[in-house]
Amino acid sequence: MRPAIIISSILTALGGIAAAAEPAYPVAAECGPPPESEESRRALAAYWFEQGRAQVDREAFADAERSFGCSQAIISHPSTLYNLARAADWAGDFDTALKALRDYLEAAPDAENRAEAEELAARITGDIALRANAAASSSSSPVPATGSPGRDTDAQDVMGWISVALAGAGAAAGVTLGAFAGYEQGKIDDAPDGVSYSVIAEHESKRDDYLLGMGIGLGVAGAAALAGILLLVLDDDAPVAVAPAPWSDGAGLVLVGRF
Repeated sequence: MRPAIIISSILTALGGIAAAAEPAYPVAAECGPPPESEESRRALAAYWFEQGRAQVDREAFADAERSFGCSQAIISHPSTLYNLARAADWAGDFDTALKALRDYLEAAPDAENRAEAEELAARITGDIALRANAAASSSSSPVPATGSPGRDTDAQDVMGWISVALAGAGAAAGVTLGAFAGYEQGKIDDAPDGVSYSVIAEHESKRDDYLLGMGIGLGVAGAAALAGILLLVLDDDAPVAVAPAPWSDGAGLVLVGRF
């Protein structure tokens, strides 16, 4: 369930700070320099803020991120930052989302949704770490094999070391998602008496999603590790095939070869 967008009252209130010449966040191509008069700035910031809300409703999250960025560039306000962070998160722009959340928490240290914002920042930090691990695994150079005498490093060895690297990335993803699942379970266990069922159900849904992701990540890690080890010790002259093997609640790898 997508969290509701916070509607800012700053756009109709007096005050506001004109943005610097260089926007701190991505902005729409049509976003020009802020007007000189304060009244015009408020009106234009309100226009871009409403554009962002409408784009979120249409699930045009990248466009919404740039619209909120334009509103923030014209008049800076914490709730605009929060909505910008949510749109950037949904658009997959995790770096921008994390920056906007940190700026939001700094600008509104006593915000009512501070715990929610901190939880979101922790989750996005984990997503960034997973992406970095995956990029490092895909770009790492194969490690030379140290097999039996006369056994040359070839394509099979490369496949083996790539599988081992994939196992490491899968294990990291599984452990991270497991930590998130534990965090959601803690929210459930620590919920005060009388809290609405919808709140508990939302945490349970997140926990179950994280647990499923953890299972898939660790399953892939185990299968990839086994495949990598076998590829490094199989007979070079025998044909080898590696293929994914999905099932209803997980995934694995099938490897065929000869020792």
